[in-house]
Amino acid sequence: MDGSEAVDLDSADDDTILLEYVDLNGISRGMFIPEDSWDRAVEDGVGFGSIILDWYESHNSRGITEASNLGPSEGEIQAVADPDSLVPVPWVDSDIKKANCDLLHNGDPTSMCSRSVLGNVLDLYHDMDFTTSVGTELEYNVFTELDAEELERGEAYLREVAATKGSPYATRPIVDHSAYVTELATTMRKMGGSLEGIHKESTLGHYEAILEHSSALQQADTIMSFRMAARGVGRQHDHIPTFMPRPMSEFEGNSQHYHFSLWRDSQNAFNDPSAERGLSDTGRQFVGGILEHARGLTALCSSTVNSYKRLQPGLWAPIDISYGYDNKTCPVRIPHGRGDATRVEVRIPDSYANPYLAMAGILAAGFDGIRREIDPGEPVTSDIFEEGADPENSLPTSLDEALTALQADDFLRETLGEEGIAQYVALKRNESERYRQAITDWEVREYVDQI
Repeated sequence: MDGSEAVDLDSADDDTILLEYVDLNGISRGMFIPEDSWDRAVEDGVGFGSIILDWYESHNSRGITEASNLGPSEGEIQAVADPDSLVPVPWVDSDIKKANCDLLHNGDPTSMCSRSVLGNVLDLYHDMDFTTSVGTELEYNVFTELDAEELERGEAYLREVAATKGSPYATRPIVDHSAYVTELATTMRKMGGSLEGIHKESTLGHYEAILEHSSALQQADTIMSFRMAARGVGRQHDHIPTFMPRPMSEFEGNSQHYHFSLWRDSQNAFNDPSAERGLSDTGRQFVGGILEHARGLTALCSSTVNSYKRLQPGLWAPIDISYGYDNKTCPVRIPHGRGDATRVEVRIPDSYANPYLAMAGILAAGFDGIRREIDPGEPVTSDIFEEGADPENSLPTSLDEALTALQADDFLRETLGEEGIAQYVALKRNESERYRQAITDWEVREYVDQI
């Protein structure tokens, strides 16, 4: 991976390697193997139970999906390690490394492996002689504890245990927790995903980490490393992170903004000094594709019922389908920099999104825009938060609405894989239905003793 030192397995007597797979929900799963099994993991893969493709963590059950309920007679899933992703796990005292995996079933790739889905989309760009570069701004909240029984108290408890207070970019809270911030930055550098910066954000316990640009696949791997490191390092400093999209209703939520650029012959393909505002036709068409598929993309980028508590007017999160030059009220923003810094920022994803699926969807949409030369239209210069979204041009306002849009988007469904999207939709429909059936603490307070 870019920025990391090559891991020498021969330098330690007793290496243990965590093979990591990220399921459709973005949950990290895996197994430890001894160092002497590494070559087999790279060449042939290591067997995982097929249940890994059909499991919903919070429901603690399987059999939810209609697609590929793999039984015990249908073979194992082979997790094939990517040797380029092998990195140390620095906060652990023992000699532990981790590597990301792609999943095969009976020797064939499966569209239910989100990392493989991203790899397949990147092949489309490779065929056009493009390489990708992606940077990420990733927000999360940090608490000093998350006691399971106390969590029943909801937001009041979270406010009590927030690790920091203070306004955006305030120095005192981040200096007070400098040991955590410094170790996290050092850890990420060792894991091959350097932080360009980390600062206090606007709400209680709120941080934003800026991840250095890398290829799309490396960036998604780095995001998963960051989530693991934020937790692992955090617990040593009484910091317990959450990547929940919006944990407290009084404040805005947690985003996962991606900054994309395409490169050909070492030149930024989005940069054109002769074009209006310096954005090339390729860049404009990339934006056009994202806008064309924005409603379906929202299901991949804002993937939980809680996500739609974030996509609300005035919360620094997008609500309509538009783009603008340095306009942070738009879901697609063209930041100020030009030359090699020319890029397209997509602001729809939240911090809970599976980075492989979210990036795969966005890049697939951008590819379609370039392929079909889609014109994005005129940029928006107004404040959408003040004006409000046009109902005819708004992003989905619920998970169900977004899933319906994804199912209706033939291009996204076919490009990302019919089987994988079918399973993803089934898992998320189940999540939405369980949410509808749940009685919330707000309902109890509002109605239990009113009449």
